[in-house]
Amino acid sequence: MLKDTIKKAMAHRGLALVEILQPCPVYNNINTKEWYAGEDRRDAQGKAQSRLYKLQDSGFDPVVHDENEVFKKKLAGIEKAYEWDDRIPIGVFYQNSLEPTFEDRFRDRIPFYLENPPAKQLLKNTEGTSTVNLDEFVADLKTTPE
Repeated sequence: MLKDTIKKAMAHRGLALVEILQPCPVYNNINTKEWYAGEDRRDAQGKAQSRLYKLQDSGFDPVVHDENEVFKKKLAGIEKAYEWDDRIPIGVFYQNSLEPTFEDRFRDRIPFYLENPPAKQLLKNTEGTSTVNLDEFVADLKTTPE
């Protein structure tokens, strides 16, 4: 499931945060691999009862389908994130593809930015003289008239 979650995060346009639960055998001898697997909680047949459960298997829907759902879905994702101890959810907690990405918002404001970003602009000519005119910028910084 971890591999699929990472693939989904990489394919998602915009921000994707992946938290990975990994036991630390050196500093945490309580929340061990066996603890997550529920080795300390067995049913009547002796089968371990895992603390982890997949959100998508529980009917949880993290996807925002229209703008009116944003707050409700965020809140539901946060509530699930606070579950711990006997039931620990794993999977996608919140997904909003309706929100434009930072890149989209930037492109809307400065359409040519990605084709000619400042990092790729020539700052000096072959003689080492600046090709950038900062007069307007410096004028804006002045606090007293000349």
